[in-house]
Amino acid sequence: MGSSNTTREALLAELIGDVGTLIDRVNAMQASMETTRRAMADAAWTLDTGVGMFQDQVVAAAKKSKETTVEDVTQTIYRLTRSSMDQQKEAMRESARSIVSDEVGPTLRELAESLKALVARLDRPWEGWLIHVATVGTSVACVYLFQFLSQ
Repeated sequence: MGSSNTTREALLAELIGDVGTLIDRVNAMQASMETTRRAMADAAWTLDTGVGMFQDQVVAAAKKSKETTVEDVTQTIYRLTRSSMDQQKEAMRESARSIVSDEVGPTLRELAESLKALVARLDRPWEGWLIHVATVGTSVACVYLFQFLSQ
């Protein structure tokens, strides 16, 4: 039990020492706070007397800042609008290319092939006459054959 009282007394002594240190710090801080309060009061008075002088400058700076901001926003909007229009034009071009490629392209290719075949036939006009000559020859042969068989 004697050891417990000694420990308690040591803790109380240390606590009293800490409280004393804390009180010293509070007293030192109180003086510092009074100096700071006076400095703030002086600054407030100086600021209050000097506000009139800077008020016009602040208003002019705010007006200029507003004008600059409005101009910057306007230019940004124009730039973004132009960019958006360019992107839409490119998308429309790409869509038109795709439609022509997918929808009109096959029909045009078929038409081109037909025209190529027609041009090739026009380059060989004797081919059509050759068929007619063969038909006439076959007809004549059939007529003679029927006449020969009917006798």
